[in-house]
Amino acid sequence: MDTIGGFATLCRCGKSACATHITAPCDDGRQLLPADAEPIAYALDIALRLDEHAFDGVVAVDVDVRSRETSSLTLHAKELNFKKASFEGIGDATNIALSEETSTVTFTFDKPLPLGNGKLSITYTGELNNQMAGFYRSSYVDRDGNTKLMASTQFEAIDARRCLPCWDEPRRKATFECSLRVPGHMTALSNMPEKGVEEHADGSKTVSFDRTPRMSTYLLAFVVGEFDAVEATSKNGVQIRVFCPPGKPQLGRFALECAVAALDSYDETFQIHYPLPKADMVAIPEFAAGAMENWGLVTYREVDLLIDDRSASSRQLQRVAEVVIHELAHQWFGNLVTMEWWDDLWLNEGFATWMETGVCHKLHPDWNMWEQFITDMQGRALSLDALRSSHPIQVPIAKAEEVEQVFDAISYCKGGSVVRMVHAILGEAKFVEGLRNYMSNFSYGNATTDDLWGAWEDVSGKPIRKLMGQWTRQMGFPLLELKAAEPQPDGSIKLSLHQSWFLSDGSAPSSSQSWTIPLFVTASGGANGEEKMDEAPLMPAEADFELNVKGDGAWFKLNAGQHVPMRVVYPETMVPNLASAVRTKSICAADRQTPRAQTSPQSHHFCYVTSRTYATLCEILRSGDSTKVRGKCYTAFTQLLTQ
Repeated sequence: MDTIGGFATLCRCGKSACATHITAPCDDGRQLLPADAEPIAYALDIALRLDEHAFDGVVAVDVDVRSRETSSLTLHAKELNFKKASFEGIGDATNIALSEETSTVTFTFDKPLPLGNGKLSITYTGELNNQMAGFYRSSYVDRDGNTKLMASTQFEAIDARRCLPCWDEPRRKATFECSLRVPGHMTALSNMPEKGVEEHADGSKTVSFDRTPRMSTYLLAFVVGEFDAVEATSKNGVQIRVFCPPGKPQLGRFALECAVAALDSYDETFQIHYPLPKADMVAIPEFAAGAMENWGLVTYREVDLLIDDRSASSRQLQRVAEVVIHELAHQWFGNLVTMEWWDDLWLNEGFATWMETGVCHKLHPDWNMWEQFITDMQGRALSLDALRSSHPIQVPIAKAEEVEQVFDAISYCKGGSVVRMVHAILGEAKFVEGLRNYMSNFSYGNATTDDLWGAWEDVSGKPIRKLMGQWTRQMGFPLLELKAAEPQPDGSIKLSLHQSWFLSDGSAPSSSQSWTIPLFVTASGGANGEEKMDEAPLMPAEADFELNVKGDGAWFKLNAGQHVPMRVVYPETMVPNLASAVRTKSICAADRQTPRAQTSPQSHHFCYVTSRTYATLCEILRSGDSTKVRGKCYTAFTQLLTQ
């Protein structure tokens, strides 16, 4: 029997909501709400008092009570004022206790709550703050040039509790059926399509929305304002709209084109169609982040969504495309399948970073996105991860408040680089097969990094869990050094390799760290590291290793294709031949980015740490494009002189 609404029970992809994972208590030091009850469905009604910078809320939560002894329920709440709370069949709460320290509210009743399904109803008020967090107000300019107020939300990571009392943890998923009472002339948006509108005598209206799929609280969203919109439809019938400031709908056309292409591409890649009937994107005048992937209602900083494609530069267009495609990747990786806890944030951000690059490359191959990824994304990750103050991709997080510290280049850029490395190890077919299995198995539920590794390990037979755990659970990255290249009687060349932990300050590591390293090697007159990458040998997590490759010995390019986030150093006698290979394009385009990547402001650190001379660096620099090299040389050596 359908007890939670048709759409939530069976979404467009055909997966039943009841087949998702059941929340289980954790015992790993995390500070979580009690597990004595779990939310099933929220029915939320909010009335805005925009001029008063406030709102009134009524929420009824269907809950599953799991403890016989509990006579109280604790939810997250922040900056909310409570008028009343009651539990079906029990009556009103006898006490409502707020804790600012833990951002919680506890409702206590005079008798234990009955086991099983019940309903908690709460009446409260809240503030439309000006902090760009929770449910907040900002200003916009209407068609007549008047400055007015609007309202929007930003709930990630832990600010849904500023809008409604809730279980504000990613694995406490539930459905949401919402309504907004707003001024009659304003547009009201939420995650789902509009279900109905009721007009009131005072000029306001109540807009109700369809029920959402099962999702985390941080993905709930509302926007209330005046907008113009452009729209299109994906191949699978999803309505896609871009909401722009009044009188400027043309500025949303390019983002709309990117969104249509991205949804079509992701539908094909994941083999799970985008599960909502609409995908809205809204430009918010005052917005702290670049964008937020709220399911079905993605919000953006104006500069990251709105653009005049007739006059914008290629770089400006690229920025909008990257952000739009990144956020839409989250509709699957993050929204459909959500990390169980914030220490796996990289699952959301790293994968979306990798996907944005791939889809942008398909749309605009002339942008050379993968070459840019190496110099920009991977280069940024290596610069930060070479510091002693860096952190692993997976960071233990006890309190949810700590998650803001890991929204950085490690989660996004190194995370994306690690996904790219897995893709190279597995090959396209096994990578996609494992990804589809992962999405299918965990849809509308939560997953961990180990679950993703397991999906790829199952389809490939490779020890992905063991291999990749070294890259996500320890900070830093290896410096791989080619110590010697010795001809062998069979015509091959024996490479003697040594790995160590690279630190940009040149100091000795305080502990021993090593990595299992995929060895993609291109050699002069022999091996091509870009071919059969899924058959590449693995260097064990040990200091030294020997590898035989085919070639004439003139030069070798370790980490061919730059698929592994690490640094490489060669014998100085080999550098002229390697530089010649760059000039003559004897190595792939990705490897021709290596000289440019190493001419960053950190390049003098590289020379210092590896005891390589600046003459060696200049030899590499001369192999690249002269204009770009001169600029990068100036930056690098200027910083050197000012150290």
